[in-house]
Amino acid sequence: MRDNDSILDGYIEPRELARQLKVSLRTIHRYEERGTGPPVTLFGRRRLYKISSAKEWLDKREKRPAASRAARGHANQRRQATQ
Repeated sequence: MRDNDSILDGYIEPRELARQLKVSLRTIHRYEERGTGPPVTLFGRRRLYKISSAKEWLDKREKRPAASRAARGHANQRRQATQ
């Protein structure tokens, strides 16, 4: 370990996580309370988020866009026309 390396490299605090996600700090706290946010590391009263874990959590939230109403409507019309 070099002198300028920190044991906390790769971790961020809740305020920084909120800033990067463009949400309020309260939202980050709510995620934690509900167990829906990224894993948190507790060190005394300090809460830290491992950047790689936060990125993994974010990746898991990825969803495919739902078909638009118009596309679903056209599909339903085609099905009804063939029946």
